[in-house]
Amino acid sequence: MTTALPGAVALREQAARLDADDPLAPVRERFLLPPDVVYLDGNSLGPLPAAVPAALDDVVRRQWGTALIGSWNTAGWWQAPLRVGDAIGTLIGAAPGQTVAGDSTSVQVFTALDAAAALRPDRPLLVTDPGHFPTDRYLADAVARRRGLQVRHVPPPDLPRFLADEGRRVAVVSYSPVDFRTGELYDMSALTRAAHEAGALALWDLCHAAGALPLEVDALGVDLAVGCGYKFLSGGPGAPAF
Repeated sequence: MTTALPGAVALREQAARLDADDPLAPVRERFLLPPDVVYLDGNSLGPLPAAVPAALDDVVRRQWGTALIGSWNTAGWWQAPLRVGDAIGTLIGAAPGQTVAGDSTSVQVFTALDAAAALRPDRPLLVTDPGHFPTDRYLADAVARRRGLQVRHVPPPDLPRFLADEGRRVAVVSYSPVDFRTGELYDMSALTRAAHEAGALALWDLCHAAGALPLEVDALGVDLAVGCGYKFLSGGPGAPAF
């Protein structure tokens, strides 16, 4: 027995009902999107939030144009990295005071990897995903050269087994919760736990996860995390990392 597929009209009606019942449907109104455009490319550049043009105009015309240098205090420019960081922290499950916005993703990843390696000076291995975002792999190589380490490329599913054999030699593992090419999700909890059981530190690149996936870095005991502001957080071109 076969069941006929619904006709085109029925499918459109079903889609309309699902759209009407979607609790996130009104969120589209918060963004300036062209009519009849379904924008799915949060991977490279998030859509423009509707509140941003007015905010930018205020920064340029009033805060900079009128208050000038005084805006470091009156407009809270000094506190912006921490204020923005705490807002991002709510999205990644980090308590206030733990997330700071600033610099580029590359600078942040390099700094975090280098700091992690320095905290495990007697361990010669830096482990990362062979399918990691290319920048992450380049930076892992750069840190390894600087610190005299060896880079081992281990796919996420193979990490627990690798750490069972070589864990005592691993300083830091560097992964992303999601494969940026396929959307495959990895088990942050299991991989972080495996790193800790081996005495290594865990660094997570959240660029393709923050704002799109539920994240709980504190609950998982994540040691270090880096992410960008211009993808799913819709920070715009040149937005700082965190």
